[in-house]
Amino acid sequence: MPTLRSVFQLQTIIFLIPAVFLFSRTIADITIVIIDICFISYCISNRDWSWLKKPWVRVILALWVYTVCIVSPLAIDPATSFKTAILFVRYIVFGVAFAYWILANSELRRIFQLGIIVTIAYITVDTFYQYMNGTDIFGIKPVNLNQLNGPFHDQVVGTFTSRIIFIAIATVFFSKITSKIQLRALILLTSMGIITLLIFISGERTAFINYLLGCSIVISALFLLYPKIRPWLIAGVLLVGGGISVVVIQNPSIKERTIDSCYGYIANWPESGNGRCVRASLRVWTDHSNYVTGIGLRNTRVELSKPSSDSLRKEYKVSKGSHSHNI
Repeated sequence: MPTLRSVFQLQTIIFLIPAVFLFSRTIADITIVIIDICFISYCISNRDWSWLKKPWVRVILALWVYTVCIVSPLAIDPATSFKTAILFVRYIVFGVAFAYWILANSELRRIFQLGIIVTIAYITVDTFYQYMNGTDIFGIKPVNLNQLNGPFHDQVVGTFTSRIIFIAIATVFFSKITSKIQLRALILLTSMGIITLLIFISGERTAFINYLLGCSIVISALFLLYPKIRPWLIAGVLLVGGGISVVVIQNPSIKERTIDSCYGYIANWPESGNGRCVRASLRVWTDHSNYVTGIGLRNTRVELSKPSSDSLRKEYKVSKGSHSHNI
């Protein structure tokens, strides 16, 4: 467990972790490395390596050793694969540090949750402002007329929000704001409804589908576990549907992007951008490697960038450097 001094020193960085991804991937990476160093220093000074006995830690470390010692030497481009594999250990240490050091402390856990809620609140306000005014609070314009990017410079506002929103939703529902389950349900449904509209107007179909799937799981679970709030849940779903209908009437282009294209994307996935990319990646895998070790980490983009892959790129209509990481 962290000491009182280490808790105080980590408070600011823990609060800012969700927000650093808004500004720079480099800053986010530096933050991860700082936490890794602090955690390893803590383990050395306290001689606490009990986390190495956790089954999931042993499994992921074994997979990491496998990618470094077996996959990379047999890769198409061993240097690229080895560099990617060896550096991936920072994410493993970061995950362990969060699970057994930071989030094990109730105060740091509360600060982290608050950081997520504040970050999502800022993204939400900024994106709705951009929707109504054409630019965000700081003058950032949408990259695409049919998509919003809020405070980001890429079209990832929906993707980023959908990745962390359920931590915020759980925090809101299980907080001690009130003991009345109906009031907590109202706050929960209001939050989910606002984020549904946010991701819908962002125009990101994959993020919208993922978020709706997550919401369906949450609402179904609450419906089964809390009979008292079932009317609230039904009313909440209907209200969100009504809100989306209003947005669709006001802006048909968003409907075309988020709803119509979602149907077309799912119905004709093999010919979609991601579908063609995945099929091209599978061809690279089957044509250039054995099925056990694969082609190496980050090697799909290496292979598809070679002149020898011109015919493959034309066949699947993909560009140089394409890769199927989204899957």
